[in-house]
Amino acid sequence: MNIGNGTYGTVIKALNKSTRETVAIKKMKRKYETWEDCMALREIKALRQLKHKNVIKLKEVIRVGTDLYLVFEYCAGTILDLIRETQRFRGHKGLPEDLIKQVIR
Repeated sequence: MNIGNGTYGTVIKALNKSTRETVAIKKMKRKYETWEDCMALREIKALRQLKHKNVIKLKEVIRVGTDLYLVFEYCAGTILDLIRETQRFRGHKGLPEDLIKQVIR
């Protein structure tokens, strides 16, 4: 199931057959000739170091031929969804300060 398209790739919702865990898989648009090219990506470097309860966890990096796939834990919504919902129901532009504090703690 396709759940998003962006500048750098397409994200699909998938099921890990071994663990029965729902994951999100991002297929990068660019082609990668070597494993070193893949591991040099800023996104991968940052996500491998980031450990925070409110940041999606990068579970696996897979290269098949020249295609690169990033496997993430699955999250049903995004921060953009939260901003839009807050704007629609509370009339706020952006997020209220108390909600921002909750997200970054």
